[in-house]
Amino acid sequence: MLANGTKMKFGAHQTFALREGWLHKGVRLLESGQANFESDDAQNKLGVGRNMVKSIKFWMQLTGLIEKNTQTGNVELSPLAQLISQHDPYFIENETWWALHVNMTTHKESPWCWFFENFRGDKFDRAQCIEQLNRFVRVGNKRPPQIKTIQREVACLLQTYGQSIPAERTDPEDGNDCPFIRLNLLQHFKESGAFRFQKNTSFPTAKEILCYALAKQFNNGFDIRLQEAVAATCSLFKIDEDVLVITIEEAIAEFGSEKINLINQAGERLITMDFDLCWLKTFYLNSNRTRNAA
Repeated sequence: MLANGTKMKFGAHQTFALREGWLHKGVRLLESGQANFESDDAQNKLGVGRNMVKSIKFWMQLTGLIEKNTQTGNVELSPLAQLISQHDPYFIENETWWALHVNMTTHKESPWCWFFENFRGDKFDRAQCIEQLNRFVRVGNKRPPQIKTIQREVACLLQTYGQSIPAERTDPEDGNDCPFIRLNLLQHFKESGAFRFQKNTSFPTAKEILCYALAKQFNNGFDIRLQEAVAATCSLFKIDEDVLVITIEEAIAEFGSEKINLINQAGERLITMDFDLCWLKTFYLNSNRTRNAA
């Protein structure tokens, strides 16, 4: 959970929620080696306007697909982006989006992290979300953002995940819907304007993604306390402790105790596990084997 007064960065998305195809385009741009987000021809190569170029860069940073080279200062594709480019270059797999969701909602300077870790309420309206975020950022902040900034941030945040109920009729070729909507974490009831988090009674995606999330959040460390894992991870997937433990036990049975294990030590239940990208690679390899066998 974020501490009150945690400094956040606002507005870098240029008010645009992520759109279909943007991350694929961003990865291809940097892979080409012929341009980057600051290049004069970036707009032409990405097929979007100047502000959208900035937005694509923001979303790639937030989801962990790019990182700054500490020696050259240049923005480069991260190991995660390289892995996805190899196994899911068009970002088709839902599990790819779950992994990006984990990255985005554990980025400590992000309102998306606040939304899944600190926000209180399973059913709420836009005004309640604005009020809570506004109150959070004002604690200990001598120069808090203006309320209009908070309103724009919440609008983008809710657009990222909100699945319209009833579903809106849209052109599938339009590509304006945010891909994170497919995770079915947040419903938006159009008539009342209310939003509601989904509660998952079973783990909503592949077990490897839970393992990825645990390793990612705890810096690939060993001996993760189970209660710390519950506090840090359940809210990201909208599951309870029982679902978390069951999924860990299923992962142990499938992948073996040398990859992940749940042990008792000095009266505490501890999780030991492999590092984060191993789990995503395991998913892709298993997925490819399943498709090849079909």
